[in-house]
Amino acid sequence: MSFIGHYAVQERLEKFLVSPARSKAFLFFGPKYSGKHTLAHLFVTAYVNESVHLGSSLGPIDTSGDIVEISPEVEEKKGVVKEKQIDTDVVRESVRAVSLSSAHHGRKALLIDEAQKMTVQAQNAILKTLEEPVGNTVIVLVAHTLDTLLPTILSRCEKEMFGMVSREAFKRSFSSRGFSDADHLWSLSLGLPGLAIKMSENRQMFDERTSIGKDSLRIENMGIGERLRLGEALSKNIPKAIETLELWAFLFRERAFSEKENMHIMFARVEKMYECVKLLKNTQVNSRLILENTLLSL
Repeated sequence: MSFIGHYAVQERLEKFLVSPARSKAFLFFGPKYSGKHTLAHLFVTAYVNESVHLGSSLGPIDTSGDIVEISPEVEEKKGVVKEKQIDTDVVRESVRAVSLSSAHHGRKALLIDEAQKMTVQAQNAILKTLEEPVGNTVIVLVAHTLDTLLPTILSRCEKEMFGMVSREAFKRSFSSRGFSDADHLWSLSLGLPGLAIKMSENRQMFDERTSIGKDSLRIENMGIGERLRLGEALSKNIPKAIETLELWAFLFRERAFSEKENMHIMFARVEKMYECVKLLKNTQVNSRLILENTLLSL
């Protein structure tokens, strides 16, 4: 399947590939599954291979040994799954690896996925490299949010924003590929092409997201005990809980526009969902407590 949407970003990146006057640092930011990580891969691969096109196929990526990529490690403790922060040692080692390859290769690339997970110390460790990349090096930071990134990091990068693909463009793309219910897929994927591709290829995932969506319709009829049990269940897997809350927020937003008489109620729920997501992503909170309190407040 070809890359979907964000055509202006693709055009700007290809202009750089045609004439990369100097090494550069980029920051791709936007929601998870918006396509930023996929496009980052296509971009750095094209750069190290000295291609002037990003390519239209999302097949296997050939890094040629000149692309160094780091991302947060995932750990599970007592049945709870969480992503660890990216620490200073990992960042320094990746910078060193890119520097070492310069003696044997031409262009190089450093790709840091979920850069918002870097500790403050790790961000400080990469500042000089962002300002003066070694040799013919491109650095791409991929982040879901900018909230935890230092102003000095932001000022050293050319920023490219990613978001949801419009409903019409999305429907054209997936309908042309034989997906019979592209409109429903758009809602379940929040208009995010990466998530939609996963669901279109995985029926179990599609059914699971459909079930989660239906849960948003049951919340107002849930009793206190059921809400507490749901909060406890969600707290066992924080990444999954975040995906659930983001889907509910999207569906509540859609209901706000279709149910004019309940618009204020729906938007209040959207705000509470995003407040909860922000806490789960950016602070060391008691996840079970914050989830339970959020569900009780709906």
